[in-house]
Amino acid sequence: MRKLLDAGELGRVVTFESHFDRFRPLPREGTWKESTTMQNGMLFDLGPHLVDQALALFGAPQSITASVRRDRDKTCIEDAFGITLHYPRLQAICRATMVAAEPAPRFLLHGTKGSFRKYGVDPQEPALVAGGTVPPIGDPREWLAEPEESWGTLAVAPDPANPGVNFNRTKVKTELGDYRGFYSNVSRRDPWIGSTCSFR
Repeated sequence: MRKLLDAGELGRVVTFESHFDRFRPLPREGTWKESTTMQNGMLFDLGPHLVDQALALFGAPQSITASVRRDRDKTCIEDAFGITLHYPRLQAICRATMVAAEPAPRFLLHGTKGSFRKYGVDPQEPALVAGGTVPPIGDPREWLAEPEESWGTLAVAPDPANPGVNFNRTKVKTELGDYRGFYSNVSRRDPWIGSTCSFR
């Protein structure tokens, strides 16, 4: 996102959307995430990640509107939210739901010259949950580079005076994510963690 914005290929960005969509219409039994406590729910679980992305890209908004709700038929938690950060001539929309059988794009940017659309989530968490082996920091192997079919698509109008005709579409390679650097930094700075932080 940052590279696209800095390159100016989209022109003046007017809409940014960041989604975490899932399809889990029935609550999972026996998980703390579905229990009735004040700290649970999608807003506290995923909201900080989505809002942090918008703040990192655009800074503090002028105002915020939000909807936090229960979309599923049976649930003990707020299982959906929409947060809109309002900027001068820009809206940053952060959304999450448990009832999206067809998920929205993970990222969507609209600007005065074109749009960028990216589906799919960072592959690190699914790989770790599945038991993937994490190479040590400094290992020259790429850690979970996305295949080209998962890259985002940039669509730019070559002639804004004649929109809708033959957009130039290009694939944009996904930047490598790497959780290891974050946790390594935490372990170096937090005396409670010290040398106990390890990666598997």
